[in-house]
Amino acid sequence: MWDLRRLLSWVRGESDAPVGVFGISLGGYNAALLAGLDEGLACVIAGVPVADFARIVFRHGPSLHLRDVVYAGLAPERMREVARVVSPLVLEPRVAPDRRWLFAGVADRIVPPDQVRDLWRHWGSGPIQWYQGAHVSFRAHPDVGGFVRRALRESGLAALR
Repeated sequence: MWDLRRLLSWVRGESDAPVGVFGISLGGYNAALLAGLDEGLACVIAGVPVADFARIVFRHGPSLHLRDVVYAGLAPERMREVARVVSPLVLEPRVAPDRRWLFAGVADRIVPPDQVRDLWRHWGSGPIQWYQGAHVSFRAHPDVGGFVRRALRESGLAALR
């Protein structure tokens, strides 16, 4: 976040044009987290974002590693507590509700739909686009491209057509 915020500071120092952030997967997580730290963004578009790393670790981690993690005292609730400081589900968004955009695949097995649903609820149930696909198949779904273009237009970051 430090790097992203310094980059934003530099961009804003070079121009007074509005700035938005768009991220996919881990970048979607970064975009969602940045939405809770920076109030000057024109929009945030988070594609297939992780929202709860503790839940992801315990979903995808190898059973032997998870056993060691639990033995070390990092059961899911404890890990969630430790990760609170970097959770977009804890920070209140500083970007206007109509400027927070999410998209996700209903068949995503890397970032399952419940992660995106939880972020969507935390964000106040704003614009969201579900596509019938997996983690990286969003490019094959024209509705996602239209959704992103709409987000950019409505946020003043792209010309109206």
